[in-house]
Amino acid sequence: MKSICVYCGSNSGIRREYSSAARLLGVELSKEHIQLVYGGSSSGLMGQVSSEVLKNSGKVIGIIPKILLPNESPNQNLTKTIYVENMSERKETMSRLSDGFIA
Repeated sequence: MKSICVYCGSNSGIRREYSSAARLLGVELSKEHIQLVYGGSSSGLMGQVSSEVLKNSGKVIGIIPKILLPNESPNQNLTKTIYVENMSERKETMSRLSDGFIA
């Protein structure tokens, strides 16, 4: 498996365990040389998993709908950022670029 899509929120959730799990997932993906494909945000669980992958020299592709840009803060350090027109195109692109999924 070369690439995994992770679906998670742009907030950290109500339990600290969620943040810990997101960070651990990022570390494990990078250890296994598995590229992360995700929603592109620098916030919440999305930001935590992507930051850990990048911190551990992994590759990350973020898919961001243009409509979210006024409110969403994209991670500026990604390996690649793809801007799409809408949420449907985001899901389609994430699916096309991934060999597996974690939600």
